[in-house]
Amino acid sequence: MKNKKFKKDEIIIKEGTTGNEIFFIKSGSVKVYKTFNDEILELGILRKGDFFGELSCFLGHERTATVQALEDTVIMIGDKKSFFASIKRNPEMAEKVIMAFARRLIDAHRALSEMQDQKTAYKLIFQPFMDDFK
Repeated sequence: MKNKKFKKDEIIIKEGTTGNEIFFIKSGSVKVYKTFNDEILELGILRKGDFFGELSCFLGHERTATVQALEDTVIMIGDKKSFFASIKRNPEMAEKVIMAFARRLIDAHRALSEMQDQKTAYKLIFQPFMDDFK
């Protein structure tokens, strides 16, 4: 794994591109966002100790979001092989990554549940009026 410095506002990864690296923030902070119809949806801010890029690293999936440095930031970058070698040397790293995966899964589940709740609420509110337009 190697360290790389990114300047404030520099794009680290871009949504839709391919890559096989995972990124660990050693210092600084980054913004994670998606773009929908030229509109930016901020997904979160990551700081020292956080990581990103795991889907592309582990699964070969294209990047699902853009990540931009919010300040001068130092990031440790590794590929799948170097990441697993690091875990063998430092098992606590695996625990942190698994816990982060679990939090991200819960957040995704919560977001989907909220979307479903909104859909149900809209149906309850507007369904009586929809019959008038048939």
